[in-house]
Amino acid sequence: MRDNVRVYLLYWLPVLIYCYIIFYLSSRESITLIPSIQYIDKVIHMAEYGVLGILLFRAFQKTLTYNRSTRIVLLSIIFATIYGISDEIHQSFIPSRTADIYDAIFDLLGAAIAAQGYSLLSKKVKKSVIQFS
Repeated sequence: MRDNVRVYLLYWLPVLIYCYIIFYLSSRESITLIPSIQYIDKVIHMAEYGVLGILLFRAFQKTLTYNRSTRIVLLSIIFATIYGISDEIHQSFIPSRTADIYDAIFDLLGAAIAAQGYSLLSKKVKKSVIQFS
C-alpha cells in the first residue's frame, strides 16, 4: 500500500501540478513575457505539451499493468490532447484570450513527438543498461 502511494506521488503528482500550471497560466488575461516572433506561440505550445506528454508517459508506464510502449504513447497523446482542447475551451472564457484550433493541433504534435521520443530514448537507455550489466 505504501509503495502505491509513493508511486502515485512520484509519477502522478507532477502531472497534476503541471496541469494546474497550464490552467493557471491560461487563466491570465495576457502573457507579456512571450517575444513577438512569428509562430513562437506554436513552438511554446509544442514544448509545453511535450513536457505534459513525457510526464503522462512516465505516469502511465509506471502505473498501468500492461506495459506496451505503443499503447502508453497513444494514451499519453490522447490525454494531453484532450487537456489541450479543454484548455483552449477554457481560454475562450478569459478576456483578451481566444480558443485556437491550431494551438490544440500544436499541443497534439508536441505531446506526440515528446512521448514517442521519450519512449524510444527510455528503450535505448534500458537496452544499454542491460548490455552493460
